[in-house]
Amino acid sequence: EQVFTFPTYDLAQSILGQHNRYLHMMLEVISVDVVARGDTVVIKGDEKQVEALYRTLEELVFLYREGSTITESQVRIAAKLVANGKADAVHTM
Repeated sequence: EQVFTFPTYDLAQSILGQHNRYLHMMLEVISVDVVARGDTVVIKGDEKQVEALYRTLEELVFLYREGSTITESQVRIAAKLVANGKADAVHTM
């Protein structure tokens, strides 16, 4: 189990999407159980899968801070890249 806490609630909303829509897209690629409340996401499941979702969230925060508006496409691609061990490629999106 890992807990991912966003620095702000607004950032959490930008990354997780309205009604956690983007989070659900990530869960289509990465098989874990989550509880998302406010600025916190509790991730449970297989250690590698938990780490993959945690890293995906980190990478999306990085993109957001670099000035990107987070889109469905970015969420899907980031989750797939991280799940396939290519997290560093997210920085070039």
